Amino acid sequence: MTRLRFEFLFIGAAVAAFAYLLLNAWSVRNAPLWKRFEQRWTADVALMQDSGKLPLAWFDVKEYALIGGTPETRGWLKLVHPPITTNPQGKHRMDVLIVGWEESGKRGALVQYNIEDLVTKNTVREIGRTLILSVPPTALEEWMFK
Repeated sequence: MTRLRFEFLFIGAAVAAFAYLLLNAWSVRNAPLWKRFEQRWTADVALMQDSGKLPLAWFDVKEYALIGGTPETRGWLKLVHPPITTNPQGKHRMDVLIVGWEESGKRGALVQYNIEDLVTKNTVREIGRTLILSVPPTALEEWMFK
């Protein structure tokens, strides 16, 4: 009897994991553009922080401002949760400019970080990142998802 329960538990966990992966893949493809931006932005910031290549000023930001470069990105900024962390004793300020773009059916966003010293107002570092949010579907994808 115990073995049967274990098998049902294992099958249930496998089905749940498979359903989660399917839902995650579906949501990545069909989520609104602002949500895809938020997911990719969060992943990109984590990737940069884990790389060990960011300047120390990145971790010493006391305040930041988000700037939407287009009407579309200004709308996104009302919906997303920024992955930027602050340090109350920090000595730097960060401006984050976000510009959405489209080229040949491909959608993306440019994220430009400008870190400056709070006292002198001198720019310490500028970092630019490009995030791809969607690509045009292939002929096979168009046929499969019609």
